[in-house]
Amino acid sequence: MIVIYTLIVPIIFNTMIGVRAIPENYTLVLRSLGASRLRLVTDVYLPGALPSIVVGLRLGMGYGWRALIAAEMLVRKGGLGDLIFGARTFGQIDRIMVGMIVIGCLYIVVDRLIIQPIENLTVARWGLLQR
Repeated sequence: MIVIYTLIVPIIFNTMIGVRAIPENYTLVLRSLGASRLRLVTDVYLPGALPSIVVGLRLGMGYGWRALIAAEMLVRKGGLGDLIFGARTFGQIDRIMVGMIVIGCLYIVVDRLIIQPIENLTVARWGLLQR
């Protein structure tokens, strides 16, 4: 539950900030042209808030990852957190270092496979990509 909470809150918060940052004129223009609410969401709110949503995803993933490792340390039912916490108890510095390196490598792999493609699509869509 804690992991889900730490994942969801940054995404929702950054989405709200992204939607609030969209100029109201964009919404008013589409409304005056007779656009439906779905059209407003797909053509104004989602594209305008997408950079903030990606930031929320990246923050949520980092916070969720930390919460997962902390939960593994507390529950002691296996996982990298349990490995590090058990190694700390017995003074096994090498296992602690290996656990920390594996945590970092897994974070980088997940970040590059999930978040980076979404971020690249967002940047390419808005013309911020420099070649």
